[in-house]
Amino acid sequence: MARYCFYCGRELDDYEKCDCRGRSYVAGENVTGEPRSEKAQQSYSARQEHETSSSYQSAWQHREEAPPKKQQHKSPRRDYRRQGVRPARTFASFFSFFIRPADSMARELQPVWDRSHTLWMAASVALSGIHYMMLNRSLASVLQGKTAKLSTGEALLSWLSGSVFVALIMLLYTLTLWLLSRFLYRQAALPFLHALAAGKAAWKFLCFFLILALPSLFTSGAIYGLVLSLMGLVFAVIVHARQLASLTALDENRAWQLSYLSIVLFAGILSSVTAMVQMLNVVR
Repeated sequence: MARYCFYCGRELDDYEKCDCRGRSYVAGENVTGEPRSEKAQQSYSARQEHETSSSYQSAWQHREEAPPKKQQHKSPRRDYRRQGVRPARTFASFFSFFIRPADSMARELQPVWDRSHTLWMAASVALSGIHYMMLNRSLASVLQGKTAKLSTGEALLSWLSGSVFVALIMLLYTLTLWLLSRFLYRQAALPFLHALAAGKAAWKFLCFFLILALPSLFTSGAIYGLVLSLMGLVFAVIVHARQLASLTALDENRAWQLSYLSIVLFAGILSSVTAMVQMLNVVR
């Protein structure tokens, strides 16, 4: 049985649907083929523009929601400008070194030599020279039975001799630690300057003991000052050995081995050097 479209009258096949209404709407005509009204045409154009703008907006939103590119992290620039020194912070750092010594020594352990190493080593050597000068005056007073008065030149020479002597002791002990670390504990890549820089904390403690003993040298308690200075020197030696053990990542047993072996070896080297100097004096 033949089928016909209800609107345009076109003959249709079985199960076929006529698209006359859609074609006529797109062409701007009614279903009957007459031109569409101006109002209907404007409504159709507005709807088309809205659909187009919606498609553009959805596309723009999709582009904006795209994941942002990964930014390359740049390392912060170093500020080499000279910063002002705050006295309160300096004193707090100084006192925290003696209140929490373990934390302070771990924080200040650095193998690279800088200005602070030079300052602390120079301060300890200078204070040791003063103690050496006062010790010579005390010994001269005991031998002569009266208070010895040193001239300015003699005092300066005595202080210089003591400073050089203590500096040589520090270098000789550092050499002992360096030799033990290189050949006994197989730290072949350890430079001598790094082993010397590990003694920064030791020099701080030595300055502390020397400053405490300094007032007693100008009074009748010179023996107390002498004993305190010697104990400070021994304590500084142990601290230096422990710091070097931490720098080379030795365990506790090897750290204490390094401490007492360095003292024994240093005493032997120092006695040998003293004996050689005496022999040279006898030969002359």
